[in-house]
Amino acid sequence: MSQTESAKTLSDYERYIRTEELLALQKPLEQRLHREELLFQVVHQAMELWLKVVLDELDRIAAFLEAGELGQAAHHLRRIALIERHLAGSLEIVETMAPADYHVIRMGLGRGSGQESPGFNAILREAPRLWTSFERARERTGLSLEEIFEDPRRNWDLWQVIQGMLAMDEGFQTWRFHHYEMVKRIIGLEVKSLKGVPASQLRHGVDEAFFPALWEQVPILTRKTRPEY
Repeated sequence: MSQTESAKTLSDYERYIRTEELLALQKPLEQRLHREELLFQVVHQAMELWLKVVLDELDRIAAFLEAGELGQAAHHLRRIALIERHLAGSLEIVETMAPADYHVIRMGLGRGSGQESPGFNAILREAPRLWTSFERARERTGLSLEEIFEDPRRNWDLWQVIQGMLAMDEGFQTWRFHHYEMVKRIIGLEVKSLKGVPASQLRHGVDEAFFPALWEQVPILTRKTRPEY
């Protein structure tokens, strides 16, 4: 059967999803270093696809903020937070792999490292840029961050955007924490990565926020209320 004739047998779903190409991106059984390598490849390939979606969402959110469509911006920020939660959960699947099995796979990675993830690094670069669009949207309301935190209902739509940005930050930090815990569980923290960085250094990234100015408002408001616990 010719290649053209074979393509005609594909369903509309297969043609649209491009399943033949997608499912050919993993090593066939005879080329795998270990039977668990399929799991390892699929989880990380799926992550790159989801990170591509997140990057697209960031562009959309910036456009919504510039256009003053705050409700739409908040909606898509929540979508990113859900994707990040999904990514964090997928690492639990990797944790079902025995460390001894992982080390067989790791020896075949060459100098490759998750630190080279194009999606992850693009988000580290692009997400903070959302702040400029947010600040322009906030300035149009005539309200300061402090005023919004003190009385969210003065501009509820802007408050929902803030909540979405905090959720996005939290989701990304949660994903990084799950990754840190996965590394601790499978290879340990004293071992250096394939790039020569101690695995323990991953812990520092857990607390990094894309929008630190929002988080700073939380203790400011708390101090203003003069709480007595």
